[in-house]
Amino acid sequence: MLVSHFALLVVAFVLAVVFTAITREVALFIGLVDAPDRNRKIHARATPLGGGVAVLLALCATIAITSFAPSVWGEVVRQQIGELRGLALAVLVLCVVGVVDDFQALRARQKFAGQIVACAIAMSSNLVVEHVQFFGHQIDLGLLAWPFTLFWLLGAINSVNLIDGADGLAATVGIILTTTIAGMAMLTGHDLEALVALALAGALLGFLVFNFPPATIFLGDAGSMCVGLLAGVLAMRCAFKGAASYAMIAPLAIWAVPAFDCSIAIVRRKLTGRSIAATDRGHLHHCLLRRGFDNRQMLIWVAVLCLITATGAIVSLRLDNELYAIGSVLVMVAAMVLTRIFGHAEFLLIANTLSRLSVSFIVPAHRQRQAIRQSAFHLQGSRDWDSLWAMLIETADAVPLHTLRLNLNIPWLHESYHASWSREPKLAPADCWRVETPLAVGGRIVGTIAASGLALDGPVASRMKQWSQRLNQVEERLAKLLAPSAPTAHADSSFEYQQPFQAQDPVSVRRSTEPEPASPSLLGD
Repeated sequence: MLVSHFALLVVAFVLAVVFTAITREVALFIGLVDAPDRNRKIHARATPLGGGVAVLLALCATIAITSFAPSVWGEVVRQQIGELRGLALAVLVLCVVGVVDDFQALRARQKFAGQIVACAIAMSSNLVVEHVQFFGHQIDLGLLAWPFTLFWLLGAINSVNLIDGADGLAATVGIILTTTIAGMAMLTGHDLEALVALALAGALLGFLVFNFPPATIFLGDAGSMCVGLLAGVLAMRCAFKGAASYAMIAPLAIWAVPAFDCSIAIVRRKLTGRSIAATDRGHLHHCLLRRGFDNRQMLIWVAVLCLITATGAIVSLRLDNELYAIGSVLVMVAAMVLTRIFGHAEFLLIANTLSRLSVSFIVPAHRQRQAIRQSAFHLQGSRDWDSLWAMLIETADAVPLHTLRLNLNIPWLHESYHASWSREPKLAPADCWRVETPLAVGGRIVGTIAASGLALDGPVASRMKQWSQRLNQVEERLAKLLAPSAPTAHADSSFEYQQPFQAQDPVSVRRSTEPEPASPSLLGD
């Protein structure tokens, strides 16, 4: 059996090498390339896209060749391939959406709609989780069955899509995911799923020949999204125990690293008032690169983290003990957060939010009056943004303001800073004037300042004019901090309170109205 496994991998590998070489030349000829920009992308030259198409072609060709082979795998394909027709159509739809996005950069909502359509097609072929098994207990999902399945598939798609931000990264993670899924399928007797997973792993390995740093072709959205969907569906199918009963811990452990990266990105953006489609350089691979690792060393670290959780998933499945999978995930998360490599600042953001919510429920209203609350989070980078924030606090007292929020996001310099200030008592929105101003330096938007004041506290036009005049000084200070010789004050991902929290209700601040960018990932990368 091991010989047939190896032969399947070799066939998929060779086909992927051939198809990728051809696709690279075609992509260059038709102009399907990913050009570097001034903000987010870290590659230095225009690089062909479409590698995902080559991977899918290699996968389909491998399965087709196998169906004619007089072997165990050939028998499996001939008897069961009809079960994957819905998945094949879903992958085709998602591939088309990805190729269109690679050509002309779809809006996030358009990509999301395409993903939902693809997931609905896959789910229509009797792929719906009706029951979930957790530590031996079965939970009937009922009306939540379709939403749960959709959430899982969308998460699988976007976690792989989101992590595709450096040479070889998505392919390396995809190889580990699919190889682990193949092992899980063989342990649970799902031969067809094992075959497809092994073929996909071999195809990704062949693509990695061209995608390994320095990459000469990228997967593109068509590749990363389709790999995520395929892996998500295969993991679901081989985790079913009985009719539509889903053993969820092992598949969740397999996805722990890309899912953690995706979740942290959402937390970081939502809790700092940004759109979840906003781009930044706060992902795991960015953090490792800022630590001084080169691209290949970064790949090794990510691969090790994925192998830890994948091993935990396989061991838990083999020994029928979910604690091994949970333990491997906790080890991975703790290793990154406690060493402040990744996720530390975001966990502090969560703690800060929970603290404010708990205070609003516990502390009596009469003790919350005339209180000032402020906090500052240095999410990425090392420039002395605290001096800029101190200037803004002085302005808040001079104008006076009721709330103030500073949001800086400068991905090309690996800098991100978020700070907020408010005074009590909490005011009704109708009693306040509000303004949000973009901050620009050298013709580039680097962040926003949102402020509000009491409408009854003097003429509104006069207060807003006073605030506008102060912004000139802020932009001058900002320009100095962005100069190459600017002073630094903090280590990466540090956090500090400018003033101790005082018990009070949080003041409502208008959310950022960043334009929704057209990015290669639904959540940016």
